Parts: sequence; structure tokens; C-alpha cells
Amino acid sequence: MLSSFFLYFFICNLYISGIILLTLSIKALFRHHLSEKYQYRIWFPLFSALLIPFIPFRQTGFLQFISGLFAGTPSDSTASGQFSQSSDFSLVGSESIQDFSISISQKASSDISSFLAIVWVVGMIAVIIIVLKSAIYLYQIRKSSLPLENKTLQKLIRECETEQNIPKEIPVYVTAYLQSPALAGFLHPRIYLPLSLLSDYEDTDMRFILLHELQHYRQKDPLIKCLTCLFCIPYWFNPLVWYSFRVMHNDCEIACDFSVMNLLENDSHLAYGHTLLNFAEKMSFSPLTFASEMVGNHSQIRKRILHIAAFQRDTRKSRVKNSLIWVFTALLILESISFFPVHASEEISSLPKEGTIIYKNYASFFQGYEGSFVLYDMETNQWQIYNKELATQRVSPDSTYKIYSGLMALENHLISPEASEQTWDGQHYPFSQWNRDQTLTSALQNSVNWYFQSLDKEAGQNKLEAFYKKIGYGNQDLSGGTEQFWMEASLKISPVEQVELLKKLYTNEYHFQEENVQAILRGMRISDSASGTLYGKTGTGNINGENINGWFIGYVTGEEHTCCFAVNIHKPKSNSESVNAMNANGATASEIALHILKFHN
Repeated sequence: MLSSFFLYFFICNLYISGIILLTLSIKALFRHHLSEKYQYRIWFPLFSALLIPFIPFRQTGFLQFISGLFAGTPSDSTASGQFSQSSDFSLVGSESIQDFSISISQKASSDISSFLAIVWVVGMIAVIIIVLKSAIYLYQIRKSSLPLENKTLQKLIRECETEQNIPKEIPVYVTAYLQSPALAGFLHPRIYLPLSLLSDYEDTDMRFILLHELQHYRQKDPLIKCLTCLFCIPYWFNPLVWYSFRVMHNDCEIACDFSVMNLLENDSHLAYGHTLLNFAEKMSFSPLTFASEMVGNHSQIRKRILHIAAFQRDTRKSRVKNSLIWVFTALLILESISFFPVHASEEISSLPKEGTIIYKNYASFFQGYEGSFVLYDMETNQWQIYNKELATQRVSPDSTYKIYSGLMALENHLISPEASEQTWDGQHYPFSQWNRDQTLTSALQNSVNWYFQSLDKEAGQNKLEAFYKKIGYGNQDLSGGTEQFWMEASLKISPVEQVELLKKLYTNEYHFQEENVQAILRGMRISDSASGTLYGKTGTGNINGENINGWFIGYVTGEEHTCCFAVNIHKPKSNSESVNAMNANGATASEIALHILKFHN
């Protein structure tokens, strides 16, 4: 579990690194158009990207979010009682249903990924220790510092607060443990002045210092510092994240300088720069993780002096321009979030968002297997669900995926309903039905792996990702490799999601070519009877020669009702005499499905 999340988190770091480079590029591109204040604020949207890997639900971009606001929320009702069913589901037995699967080799876990995950955790522990030491040091300063008693300075601080329209009185304390003025605490902020500063200071210099620290309060910089500290813990290994935080810290100080100089008269700007230089010479830099200090290292001071020398007063026109650039950058980053991968361990889907849900007890049909049953009646808009927990549990789709692989190939014109034949490559497979040329219909009915693997390979990763994102297929994770992401690898889908997709396919909610949808349904057609037609597709997950996952999904169409259904079974956790664990496959799942459907006769 840890190694799985780390691999996902590492991939997200590549996307985050791209966003950091994008932000740096925008800063460089608009460096002559962005004020110092907005050079700092342009970093704020980065926090949303840093948070994404830890959000348990799927993220959306800005455009998707806006469209969702206008789309409305469907009603969701849950009921109990009997499912009304008038159609006759006395269909043919499962002997006419083909189920073929090939075992794949799979290690329990990757030694390399597990090792890297452990290193990541150890690194986080080390950073947490550093952060805690800084927090303890700040706590000691807070406890040992004394309130400022100098009446002249108290009056000066109140004047500075009034000058900056700060209604709250920020307490000022004196400490011997700091060499630079600092503001700390976002819930209960305090300004700390070094004891050495009070023995020899000029009123003008002190006014500049207090104005600077109060700007940190107005910008909510202590909160930003806390956020950067927290994000440094999981992102300790990403040098771009650390670099961005360092640049952000420098931009923060420059932004405060910019705001202070906007308050000062023009002839005071030089004096403010001199104050900064004088204090840089007298005081050493003692970095506090959670505090904003006025004095930094020599490189930071040099950069700030250059910005002071090039200062231009803020105007209404520049504020509008800065705001537009900032909004553009924020929207660009928020939209980029929708391209982040979804965590492969995001294994729980939601329940249906519309229709009446009726929970049923079909345990007797599963004969000891762990599994679930989901059925949706299109006419009554009713859902039947057995085993809610497993019905929303995402697992590998195995060969049920081939329904949509074929549809993808049709929609991308790799094949057509009239010309879907693929030539057998001569490789001998364990099933004679596979060792021949195939059409879409024969490949679906015989569940021919090589046919769909060939189509997926021809389509390429980009087209596959675009298609499965469009239809919202499970977790949409195709990172397991083009030939086997659907075979007990990265791609996962729940029984509820299977039925929702079947419903949308049957009603063609995606506006695919109708002849393509009908070609898929022809390939899924199993049997006809007086009571209706059965469409279905099996799927079996076999790892290291052992069946662990069985699917049967499809439709039953009758005169009065058309229903979509899905049965999924797993190898039981503990084998019993009445259950053969090797039969946790698509054939067994189809038998269970038909027995449940016949039960409604």
C-alpha cells in the first residue's frame, strides 16, 4: 500500500515540477509587468497542486468545475423493499458462454518501490524532526520573551498600525534569542525585537522595521511559512519544491519592501535601503522555520536592494494588469490539475447518483464466494445491489475491458463494423479458438487477448487515455503497460461503474456512431429465448496460475424491461469444502448471474 502510494506520489511530483517550471517561466516572461507584490502572490496557486496527491477524490480542472456548477446535482434516493420485475429471465444456461484467460506472473510487491517508499518515510521523519526543533525553539522564545515596555516604541507601533489600516493591536515582545526582527504566529501573531536593537536605534530606522513586520502580518506570511514547512515534509526529495519555496521566501521579503515603499514618500526610499544595509551588517541571520525575519543572507539583501533601487510606485493601471496576469496564471494551474493522474489505490467508487437503490441479500447464490451483484432496470430506474461494499470496490476489469477496447478501435477508425478482421500472427496460444484470424465479433465471443492488444498498441497511449477519460472508465489508470493494464494491473473498475457504463453504452449517451455501438452489442450477444435476449462478457483474473477474480457483465432485454447487470466474485479468503477457489472465474460468475436473473422469473 505504501509503495503503491509512493509511486503515484512520485508521478505527481513530475506534474508538480512542471507547474513550478511553468510558474517560473511566467514570472520571467512578465518580470517587467508584474509588481513585486504579485511576483510573490503568483506562487499561491502552487499550494493547490501540492495538495492534490493527498485528496481522496478525483480532482477536476477549473473548466470542469464551472460546468459542474451549471449541470446540477441529480437526486439520490435509497429505498428498501422488493424489486419489481415482470420479465421472464429463464434464459439459456452458462454452457454457451465462453470464458478464456491466460495466467500472468505478478510479484507480491516491487522491492525497488518498497525500498524507495521506506527511504521517503525516513526522509519525512528527518524533516519532521527539524521542523519540530524549530517549533520548540520558537516556543522557547515565546515563553522567555518580555512585552515591550518602551512607551515611545509602543506609541510608534500604534502609529504604524494606523498608517497601514490595521485595526488589531499586534503585541511587540523583546527577546535576547533573536538577532533580527521577526513576526511569528498566524493565530496569535507577535512581533519580536532583538534586545540588542533597543540599546541603539534611530526612530526612523525603527519605524521602517515596524512597517516591514506589519506588512508580513497584512500578507498573512506566518500562515504561508507554516504551509511551506508542512509541504516540505512529504516533498523533501523534490529539489524544485525546495527551490520554489526559497524563491517564494525571497519574493515575500521583496513584496514587503515594495508595500512599505508605497507608504513612504519618495525621499524616504533611499533611507529605507540604508536601514536594510545597516541591519544586514550588524545582525546575523538565524532562520526560524515558522517566522518571517527582516534580515536574510547577503544574496537576499543584495537582491532586495536592487529592487528598492528600481522601485516604481503602484498605479491603478499596474494593479489591473497585475491582477489579470495573476488570474491567468491561477486558472492555468487549476486547469492543469485535471491532468494529474488518479491514485491507483483509489479503489472505492460512489453509489449511483440517480434512481432508487434497493439492497438485496443474494448470499445464497454466491455459495461461499466473496462477491457482489448489481442490476439496473432502465424502465423503472431502479437499482438492485447485493453487497454494497464490494459493489463499489474497484478491481481489475480483466476481459470485460475488451468491450470498450473494441469500441475505442471503432471510434478511432482502426477497424469498422464491416471490416474488423485482424490476421493471426502465427503464435500458438493455449486455446484453439485464438489460433486463427479474428473479427470483432469472434474476438469478443472468444475473448481473444491478442486481437485487442493489437488494437490498443495501434491506437497508442494518448488515444487510449483520451478515450477512457471521456467515458470515465473506473480509475482511468493505464500505467500498467499497453498490453496488460487491464489484466490485474493498474486499471480498476467497480461493479456499479460497470453497470453505469453499460447503461450509457446501450443508450449511447456518449454519442458514438450508432453502427459502432451495435457492432459491440452483436459481439456481446449470447442467446435468445422467448423471454428475451442475453448479452454478456466474462472476465477472469489469473495470477501465477490461480484464479482470483471473476466477472460477468451484460444486458437482458425483454418486451417490458431492459436491464444492465454485473457480477463480480473473488477467491474466498479462506477456502471451504464447498468452494473450489480455482473457480473464481468468469464462468462461475456467469452461472451466479443467470441463477439470480432466473430467480425473478
